[in-house]
Amino acid sequence: MKQHFAKALTQSLTILISAILPVLVAGCGGPDEFRHLVYPSGGVVTKAGTPVANATVIFHPVDPKTIQLPVGKKGIEIAKPTTTTDKDGKFDLSTYLAKDGAPAGEYKVIVLLSTDKISQKTGELVTVDDEEKAPHSSVQATSALTKSKSANKFSVLETTTLQATIKPTGENSFAFTID
Repeated sequence: MKQHFAKALTQSLTILISAILPVLVAGCGGPDEFRHLVYPSGGVVTKAGTPVANATVIFHPVDPKTIQLPVGKKGIEIAKPTTTTDKDGKFDLSTYLAKDGAPAGEYKVIVLLSTDKISQKTGELVTVDDEEKAPHSSVQATSALTKSKSANKFSVLETTTLQATIKPTGENSFAFTID
């Protein structure tokens, strides 16, 4: 009886592995698929000494090549490393997988509070008036959207003073304080 069970289990596992392995290998891309190396990166966001929960943290590369595919390479186009803070203001950056980190390089960092609204089309902050005029971010209205008048300087790329350098070695932990 034990031998019959062991044989059935071995056959089942063989079939399962045979079915899953090609999918896993195909999902990994081939030798020609390029992926940026990413390094664990995270930190904390505070305001007046208090952790900022549910804020969106976006790392904008100073050099766009940091996240672009090299010429002639195929692979996954990546967005700017982005994450959301937890209840303690802590965050871990994600690029390809949750909390996998970000490519090495220099970044300007913006922090969007949970009350900030951004246009899905442009990624720009919008005012309540603009949102009422363009609730669905139409092409015509999107070009007229303006940055929020109430936005703090850390939520706008041109005014943020938050910076980070992600290195391939060492700890990539950042503490951002917003006013």
